[in-house]
Amino acid sequence: MKKAKIGGLSLLGFLLFFSFVNVSNAVPPSYVGVNIGNSFTWTASANVANINATGINLFGEANWTLIYGMLDYMIWNMTGMHIDSFFGGAMKMDIANMTPEVPMGFPPGVNGVGLYIDGFMSIEPGVWMPMMTSAYPSLYILDPTNINASNFMYFLGFGMPAIVPKGLPWNNIATWYNAMLAVTPPVYNNITMSGLTDGLEFTVLGEFMELMINMSGVPLPLIPTIPDAIGVARWNANGVFSYGSLSMGGLTLVTASLSSEEAIPGFFIPITIGLSAIAAVGIIVIIRKKKKII
Repeated sequence: MKKAKIGGLSLLGFLLFFSFVNVSNAVPPSYVGVNIGNSFTWTASANVANINATGINLFGEANWTLIYGMLDYMIWNMTGMHIDSFFGGAMKMDIANMTPEVPMGFPPGVNGVGLYIDGFMSIEPGVWMPMMTSAYPSLYILDPTNINASNFMYFLGFGMPAIVPKGLPWNNIATWYNAMLAVTPPVYNNITMSGLTDGLEFTVLGEFMELMINMSGVPLPLIPTIPDAIGVARWNANGVFSYGSLSMGGLTLVTASLSSEEAIPGFFIPITIGLSAIAAVGIIVIIRKKKKII
């Protein structure tokens, strides 16, 4: 009898063990290109020489020195760090879990998968500060089968997220974007999109930036006409943001790129959480608090 009990408990434990694995590692839909356990790191960099050359060209050397100093002072007051500290930052996202495919309330008639993400930011080498917690789904990947001109923004998370569905129709998205921007004041046709094979390119007209500066009331003494700004955003075949850049006057000012894509065994996180019954709850840590400014 005792052996039967031991055998029964062992079998139950064995089944529970694999239930955690099977539930958390169900094969995601084909439009989801990431898996539980994936870790993605993006690094940002700024070409200081190009930034200074652009600033001097627009404002003159004396004025640019003054403007740069004012920006540096403002950032120092807000964060306790100088502006140069932000020229080499990084962001990391660890996918802790994902939901099954479920119908989305918005947009209606579309299914999606929620991702539980632990997010981190770094502005100092080797030091990661929590940005988001995996206590709840923070990003949803939507089935692009029913994407159209009225709902496409949902598929991009209203902000060009780090992870999007696989196989998005970028040319169509550019067309829909342009139609939206054309009737959005004060943007209208001053910002336009072009579709790439793996993302989008946008152009912000220099005249529009001049108008915005004049409307702001900030007395910036521009020397020539502001050149157009060109931005690029690309995603890889798995829907993960892979590269972005911002250029003006033919000079690349800042870039961001996917620097690593490390996958740990997909069963490690769910088994650990399931067998230990411990849920990791993160907290948002911002620079001001870390530096004890507040």
